Amino acid sequence: MVIPFGLSWATRRLDAQVMATMLLIGWCFGRIMGVFLSPPQSMQLYPLIDLCFGVFAFLSWRRDPRLWKLGLVGLLLAQSAGHAAFWLAYGDTLPPREAYAVIIRYMVANNAIFAAQLLLVAWAGGVDDLARGLLSLLSRVFRMGRNVGAPQ
Repeated sequence: MVIPFGLSWATRRLDAQVMATMLLIGWCFGRIMGVFLSPPQSMQLYPLIDLCFGVFAFLSWRRDPRLWKLGLVGLLLAQSAGHAAFWLAYGDTLPPREAYAVIIRYMVANNAIFAAQLLLVAWAGGVDDLARGLLSLLSRVFRMGRNVGAPQ
């Protein structure tokens, strides 16, 4: 969580900074809820949070259409669909073992989508610049290495 947030803030790309901050706030809220409540009670507000984040990301995309923002909207929609699927599958009538399995599947899927969101925001926040700079540096180092010992 800290690396995408830090990369977004280090590059001075305001949109990536805002989206990284939004994801950080949601993550912190989820951790606070997890301290006071156990699953699934701690996950009851996740759909509302992700819906609000999705609307915010969509409005940001409408203001400044960039592909990564549209990707973030898609990931937030996928996450919202996962929330809906979880709450439809989870019920008080499930035996404890099945209820636990539903919660675990939901958490794995939710965390995988969240990781994709973090990677997307980190990429928009500067990983692409960092990768290009690193490739350029490696290219220069290898070119210099080939010229060592060559006749002049």
